[in-house]
Amino acid sequence: MMVEVLQPIEAHSKSSFVIQEDKTAPNGLTFVYTSDSKPLSTPWQVSDFRGILMKDLNLPDGPILDCACGSGIQLAAIGLQLRRPMYGIELDKNRARASASNIRTSFDFFDQTPSEALAMSKIFVGDSTSATDICHIGQIKERSIGLLYLDPARPRNSRTHSIEEMQPPLDAVLRAWGPYLAHRDALPAICFDVSPRLSEEQRREIEGILKAQYPEIPYFWQWSSRGGGRTDRLMLWAGCLALPEVKRRFVRYPPNPLEEPIVLTTNKILDLENTSFNDPEIGHFLTTLDTGFVESGLAITWLNTMFGHEYTWLEYSGRRPTLTHTKAIHLKNPNEDLLIQASGEIVAIYTSEISLSTMDEFCAFALSNGFSHLTLRIPMEPNEQPVMQRQLDRSLEINNESPSGFVMKHPEKCVYFLCFVR
Repeated sequence: MMVEVLQPIEAHSKSSFVIQEDKTAPNGLTFVYTSDSKPLSTPWQVSDFRGILMKDLNLPDGPILDCACGSGIQLAAIGLQLRRPMYGIELDKNRARASASNIRTSFDFFDQTPSEALAMSKIFVGDSTSATDICHIGQIKERSIGLLYLDPARPRNSRTHSIEEMQPPLDAVLRAWGPYLAHRDALPAICFDVSPRLSEEQRREIEGILKAQYPEIPYFWQWSSRGGGRTDRLMLWAGCLALPEVKRRFVRYPPNPLEEPIVLTTNKILDLENTSFNDPEIGHFLTTLDTGFVESGLAITWLNTMFGHEYTWLEYSGRRPTLTHTKAIHLKNPNEDLLIQASGEIVAIYTSEISLSTMDEFCAFALSNGFSHLTLRIPMEPNEQPVMQRQLDRSLEINNESPSGFVMKHPEKCVYFLCFVR
């Protein structure tokens, strides 16, 4: 495949692209996308904070290389924070053009005049595993790349992925670009942004790919979440990006992009084999934690600080990891509420199925228990959820001065817990 080079500093035209606002970006900063790439793009808030985390690290000198740059949002944000030239590689020419345009737009938004970093940046249309061809065309010398970044493509609608489905392949990229990575203290700087659905076994497989190329390289995993009951991102930070005192890191992004994210780290990985499960009773509390917080393993340390060991799990995995405890949570810091999806005291237990056909009976039960509003946090078909929630809201309007709450289902039984939010 012939390699083509695009210069972001010369990118002007936005025709033939979809122009959309990123609600997490500063007001007035908009990006362009191809028709099939917007759902895959990383929000500006997330990309920008990655650059902030990297900014104070002692990275090797040299440009940032993104081997699957897509629409270029991540590359632009990190490049702005590090004030370095950006090299992006993209197989699809239209996405490469969008990437060049977005980099130019981002630098124009924050800089009054074109910077040296922008002037030296390049987007290559080609195969990122063909490092020799790209370096020949782009006049890239050995040991000159300061940061290797890779967010490989994977199946969009699959709930699980295999390592082999990631494109370009991680091992092929490392082999191809290894000679071109600059070192600091004998280490390169490498960052993998992979599927958050990877299992622990698959994470170990990726670690093996990294160590096959760099046997002594330090690294850690980072989980991140923007709420909504799912883990948004899973990343491996390696080499000069690794922190010696960190084994895992969790980042929770607030809904307001102007607020600081919560960053939690740990230097040890706790054993979860003895995690205990128990059924709660009326008067107990249910708390659903942020999914990424639990998956990262950092929730265990936080919970032990919060409760000692006086809690058990109702459900540990999935979108609603929920624990049960006998004392209410009292947060030490106001922003810690971002780590919790919901928390409340059980005031009633319902033992009949909740569905569209039985909503009248359940609404009467909720009304008799004094709720003014009740959020359905139970497994439902996506098209049924708004219908059932509206019916419940209308039924409870009469209790307008009563407490609000939520309802959760036992993961293994037809048992529903109705909780007042405290």
